[in-house]
Amino acid sequence: TDMTTDVQLRKLSALGVSEYIDHVVTSEIAGIEKPSPVIFSLALQKAGVSASEAIMVGDDLEKDIKGAHAMGIKAFQVIASET
Repeated sequence: TDMTTDVQLRKLSALGVSEYIDHVVTSEIAGIEKPSPVIFSLALQKAGVSASEAIMVGDDLEKDIKGAHAMGIKAFQVIASET
């Protein structure tokens, strides 16, 4: 994510999903924002998987989806709607 680590960890806790998350990679940790390959490579390294074994779920077409595709990672775009 391109947010700070503390903010994202608090979000995961508030959503009640922290126990399902093994690794968090932020632009703060990586020192660069998506779509840089550096942040995707760090995430793959921390997870111990190759690009072909990973998926990216994100909401930003340029940063998340195209960034992942450039690394050979399958990606799914989530589009939030207000109802």
